[in-house]
Amino acid sequence: MVSKLMQLRINKIHIHAFRGIPDYELGLEGKNLLIKGDNGTGKSSFIDAFEFFFTGTLRALEGTQGLSLKRHAVNVKFDPSDLSVALTLSPGQVTLKRTLAEEPTPSENTADYFGEAKMELSHSDDRRY
Repeated sequence: MVSKLMQLRINKIHIHAFRGIPDYELGLEGKNLLIKGDNGTGKSSFIDAFEFFFTGTLRALEGTQGLSLKRHAVNVKFDPSDLSVALTLSPGQVTLKRTLAEEPTPSENTADYFGEAKMELSHSDDRRY
């Protein structure tokens, strides 16, 4: 029997103590998002927050000797234990959060949202648009 998975939408993202972002919450209400801004305004940090949420890593830090999530993903004004990225998803207004210590775990009543789905996160390494 093939089950029909529900379509998930991101209603809100809350980023705390992550890279250049001390604290930011954005209500998307399931709509598309275009990120545009001058150099140094946090565009890459915002995208990196999604990568960290879904994968628990940052490709920008991998393979570079001496760089680590604990030391280099945390905003300079905070401790590693403060870092968190949370997404509120619909339907159901389900909030999942990743920190350095724990990954997001869907509860029993939200596991059906995810089913056997796989996620692939990619963005341009040179970030030119």
